[in-house]
Amino acid sequence: MRDRPDFKGVIARSVIDGSEILHYPWERRFARYILSTTIIAALAILGFFLVGAILGLRVYMVREEKTHNWAEQVSSSMLGIYITVSNEVFRAVALQLTLWENHRTDQNALVFKLFVVQFINSYATLYYVAFVKGPLEGCDNNHCSLDLSRRLISLLVARVAYKFFEKAVLPRVAVILRKCRALMTAKHLEAELDQVADHQMHLNPYDEIMETTISYDELVVDLGYMVLFVGAHHSVTYVTAYIN
Repeated sequence: MRDRPDFKGVIARSVIDGSEILHYPWERRFARYILSTTIIAALAILGFFLVGAILGLRVYMVREEKTHNWAEQVSSSMLGIYITVSNEVFRAVALQLTLWENHRTDQNALVFKLFVVQFINSYATLYYVAFVKGPLEGCDNNHCSLDLSRRLISLLVARVAYKFFEKAVLPRVAVILRKCRALMTAKHLEAELDQVADHQMHLNPYDEIMETTISYDELVVDLGYMVLFVGAHHSVTYVTAYIN
C-alpha cells in the first residue's frame, strides 16, 4: 500500500524485504495521539455543555411569562444553527489534527474523530427531548413526541439550508471571485489562455481521499437522523433522501 503524499518520516530499512521506507518513530506519534485525543475530548465536552446551555436558556424562557410562547421556536432555531456551524468547525479541527498526527495510509483516525464529536453534537438534543425532557420539565399533553418532531424538523431545515449554501452557492461564488482576481491580474497579458485550461485553473481544489471521507461522514449523520428518529416525523426519510 502506498504512503499518503503528506506522510513525513525518516528513511529506514523495511523489516520485511529490506527496501527503503519512510518511518515515523512511535514515541513521537504516541505523544501526538495523546494531545490530539485531549483536544477532541475537550471539543466533545464543550459541545455537550453548549447544547446544555441552549436547553437551559429554553427552560428559563419557558418559565418567564413574556417569553413563554416562543421559547421552543427560539431554542430550536439556535440549536439548528449551532449544530450545523459547529459540525463544520469540528470537522476542520479534526482534519488538521489528523494531518498533524502524520498517519501513513488510512483515514480511520479522522473517521473516529468526526464520529465521536458529531454524534454528541448532532443527536444530544434529540435524545434529551426523547428521554430526559419529560421527567425533568414535562412535555405538551404529557407526551414528548410532538416536541421531538418540532426539534427534529428545525435541525433538518437548518441542515438542508446550510448544505445548499455549502454545495451549491459557495463553490460558484469562489470560482467567480477566483476568475475575477485572475482577470484583474492578467489584464496586461496579450496572449489568450486556452479556454479549457483557463476553466480548470479556476476550479475549486479537490482532495479525493478527504472529500470522500467527509461525504461519507455527512451521509452517516443524515442516516442517523433517519434511522434513530424516523418515528418522530415521517418526513425525515424524504428530507434525508433529498439532501443526499
